[in-house]
Amino acid sequence: MTIELHTNLRQPWEVPPETRPGRVTVIGGGIAAATLAAALLKRGREVVLIERHPALAQEGSGNPAGIVMPRPAARNDAETRFFARAFRRALATYEELTEDAFSACGVLQLALTGKEERRLAAFLALGLLETAEGRMVGRDEAQGLTGARLPAGGLWSADGGLLRPRRACARLTAGIDRLMLGQEATALSRTATGWRISLANGETLESETVVIASALEAARFEVTAWLPLAARRGQITLTPPGTQSARLQAALVFGGYMTPLVEGRHAVGATFDHSAGGPQTVEAADHRRNLATLSEALGDILPDQPEEALQGRAALRAVTPDHLPLAGPVPDHAGWLEDYAPLAKNAHRGGLPPARWLPGLYVMAGLGPRGLTVAPLLAEMLAGQICGGTEALPGEEQALLQPGRFIIRQLRRQQGAAG
Repeated sequence: MTIELHTNLRQPWEVPPETRPGRVTVIGGGIAAATLAAALLKRGREVVLIERHPALAQEGSGNPAGIVMPRPAARNDAETRFFARAFRRALATYEELTEDAFSACGVLQLALTGKEERRLAAFLALGLLETAEGRMVGRDEAQGLTGARLPAGGLWSADGGLLRPRRACARLTAGIDRLMLGQEATALSRTATGWRISLANGETLESETVVIASALEAARFEVTAWLPLAARRGQITLTPPGTQSARLQAALVFGGYMTPLVEGRHAVGATFDHSAGGPQTVEAADHRRNLATLSEALGDILPDQPEEALQGRAALRAVTPDHLPLAGPVPDHAGWLEDYAPLAKNAHRGGLPPARWLPGLYVMAGLGPRGLTVAPLLAEMLAGQICGGTEALPGEEQALLQPGRFIIRQLRRQQGAAG
């Protein structure tokens, strides 16, 4: 995965700023912040992590287990290549963790219809998984691999599996220079050498570089309030096993998903609903939705469970309008609107000036439901941009992710509206 840094860049706003030395402060405590801290530590940087909760992985990354798997698509475009590359990087990152943090139990993405089987096979034929072990399997082989009675086969990812996010975050941040738990960053202000971070307790901290990796909270600062992040509520159902399901050895994906036993229960999920935010309580109706999706796909793999036997967890995930993450340097929003205003008249206008960035400020947010899989690659990309080096994404894939893409689209839409 060694790629020439910042290749194939076509537009001035696609060229990241120069690297800068010094301390890097990461705001956030989920899988995004933890993987980024680990990538920076490997590059010898001094890293400070500020998390408002008293422990890591308390919000979107707080489920007892999550599935690490490829995202199949039949088209060989930059988006599909990014997600395939992300899966490979996730495996390389998580395989270095202890077995109690990541278990490569295998993942079967079921082909319940002929259309879905063709889509999965077309993705596999693209050859994007490279060293990852993936193949199409029939029903009989799938049953042998997973230990479950199944209605169909599908795409078998032998090295995919289950990540225990809280344990993973603890392992990834081991050795960090300063871990500030229970501290809330409330404001950012520029200094001559970087950024001053104001904390809720009245203290301040200065850092040459800051990365905001705090999901929905990433848009709470004045300089990032324009970021188009929205909340999606997800609830999982934690259910006792039945006679059949207790034999399940791999994760099953079928529109919903079901994990092997984790601490004596299966995780079944997950809802994905619009939300206005606020406290997230577990709803009995969402348990019923999760179990109905499971029953529709897998029949009687799990017997009916009394409501009192069910547990669950609900949390918010941050998403963007195009359902791709935000990862990269933060633009000077007003500067971009001024410098690239000609795009509102001519969407393909050339000769525009270099991008104005907020020096030393980056964001990694909006990872959505694929956060566990994409976080390690985004972390490597950002660490490369911050520290320099050759391990990063090709330019066309960086352009898909950089936060400033929404400013450019806004201006170009104005030209379309005027036309």
